[in-house]
Amino acid sequence: MTEYNVKIKMFRARHGDAFLICCSKGTKLVNILVDAGPEDVYDNEIKSELLEMKERGEVLDLLVVTHIDDDHIGGVIRLLEDNGSAENPIIIAIKEIWHNTYRHMHQELPTVTLTDKEQQMIIGFTKRWKSACKIMPLGKHQVSARQGSSLGALILKGGYPWNKAADGKAITTQALTTFQIADFVRLKLLSPNTEQLDNLMNYWRRELQKSGFKTDRPADPSFDDAYEYFLLAVEEERKRRGKQEISFSQPQWDSLKDEYIDEDSSCKNGSSIAFVLECGSKRLLFAADAFPSVIAQGIDRVYKEEPLPRMMDLIKVSHHGSKHNISSGLLQAVDAPLYLISTNGEKHGHPDLDTLIKIVDQPQRYQRTLIFNYETDASRYLEANAEKKDLLNYKIEYNPSEIDLNKWVNLKNE
Repeated sequence: MTEYNVKIKMFRARHGDAFLICCSKGTKLVNILVDAGPEDVYDNEIKSELLEMKERGEVLDLLVVTHIDDDHIGGVIRLLEDNGSAENPIIIAIKEIWHNTYRHMHQELPTVTLTDKEQQMIIGFTKRWKSACKIMPLGKHQVSARQGSSLGALILKGGYPWNKAADGKAITTQALTTFQIADFVRLKLLSPNTEQLDNLMNYWRRELQKSGFKTDRPADPSFDDAYEYFLLAVEEERKRRGKQEISFSQPQWDSLKDEYIDEDSSCKNGSSIAFVLECGSKRLLFAADAFPSVIAQGIDRVYKEEPLPRMMDLIKVSHHGSKHNISSGLLQAVDAPLYLISTNGEKHGHPDLDTLIKIVDQPQRYQRTLIFNYETDASRYLEANAEKKDLLNYKIEYNPSEIDLNKWVNLKNE
C-alpha cells in the first residue's frame, strides 16, 4: 500500500508566518511554501532549507503569498531578489506563485497609457507611501534600498507563472474552488471571496481619489507598486495605533472563554488566501490572517455533507492567534488535534490568551496539542495551568524542527 505523508516546517518567523509543506506519496513529492515572514527570516531560516532542497533535485511546486503584509511577504521579496529568473533560478525552481495584487482585481486589463500628469501623480503617490515604509523594521534592508520595486515587480521581472491556476486572475473562492496540484494533493480554497477583494479595492480607490485621481488605470504597471507600498504602510500604522498591552496577572478563564470579540475589520487581512490542503486522507487548514466568519463559511461550503465539526489533522490559527480572528462559529465548524500558532508576541501582543482558551476549552474529542514557534506570555500561562491541562486534556509544544503527521497519534477517527 502506498503511504501518504505530510511534513511541515514552521520557521521562526518572528511576528510573521512562514511554512514549508512537503507532501509525499511513495517517491513523489510536492513542496509548497506559504509566506516567508519578514525579510531577515529568509536570510536566517529559509534560504538554507531551499538550497538543500535544490541539491536533492526538488522544486517549489507552489509559493503562496497569502496577502500584502511585511510579516508575510518580506522574505518572499528577498527570495525573488536572490533567485533571479524563473528560467534560471539560483536558489530553487518555482513552478507557480499565488499573489493577489492590484492587476488581479479586474476581470479585464485594458491597454491604457497614463498621461504625463497622471504619471507624475502616481510616482508621487508611490514615493509618499514608500517613504512611509522606511519606519518599518525589515531586517538587513529597508524598502527604499531594495533592488526591486515591489513583490509584483519582481514576479514580473523574473517571469514566474503568476496565478496560473486562476488563468492569471485573482485567486478567489469563485475563480478557483479546488486546485489539483498533483494526483495526490489538492488545495480547497476558503478565502478570499470577491467581496473581500472588492472591499480592499474600494479602500484603495478612495485613497487614490484623495490624491487627485478620478479613475484608476489597471493596465499600467506603476499602479502595482503604488498599491503594494500603500497597503504595507497603512497597515503598519493601523497595527501601531491598535497595539495594547495585556496583563496576565489575574486572567479570568471563564470570562475570556465566553467573551464576545468583534471580528477583524482589516480589509487587507480579509483578502488573505486561506485553504485546506488534502493529501490522501490528511487535511490541513492554513488560515493565513483570514476572517473567522469567512473560514467557517468556506468549511461549510466545502464539507457540507459532513457532520459538525469538520475534522482536520492540523489547523494553522489565523492571524497569529489574534482574538479578532477566532469565534465560536469557527470552532463549531472545524476542529483538529494539532494547532499551530506562529508569532514571537513582541510586536503586536499575539497570541491573545482569549484565543488559546477558546481552542482548548472545547468538547473533548481527543487531546489537543498547541504548537508554538516561540514562548509567549499566553503560551506559558496555559502550560503552567496544570489543573486545566488535566481537565481539558491539552498540551503545549515549542519549536519542533519538523511536524511529521505520520508520527503524531491521530485520534480524530477513533
